[in-house]
Amino acid sequence: MRIRTYGAKKLLQINRELIESEKEVAEEIWRRSLELLIEELALKIDERMRKFELDIQGLRELMLQMLMPEEVIELRSISKEEAKAEIKEYVFKHPGCLTSKIVEDLKLDPVLVVEILEELKREGALEGKEIAPWG
Repeated sequence: MRIRTYGAKKLLQINRELIESEKEVAEEIWRRSLELLIEELALKIDERMRKFELDIQGLRELMLQMLMPEEVIELRSISKEEAKAEIKEYVFKHPGCLTSKIVEDLKLDPVLVVEILEELKREGALEGKEIAPWG
């Protein structure tokens, strides 16, 4: 009987050691899995932040392009009557043109162009419509 008791005690001790060892292995696996998950999340966050920074940089560049003219236009100084005649001719040749194109192509003061266009609309010489700045 002693042999069996000794064997049973030994088996219980080995079983406890195995259980303890399995716990340590399981805890190590769990710890490593968490580390890998954290690393993966950190990489994803870094990637999204870089994309966000690129998006912000792209918006900054677009805004600067919109705000800063590519070239400086030297405006002509002509009488209102001459400007009115040129604008009428331009609009006739370029139906649906934008006010900004009239200003650029004829090199006229934007305030004068808008004033004359409003005058031409009131006179019924042309129709105009407002459009959104984004298209």
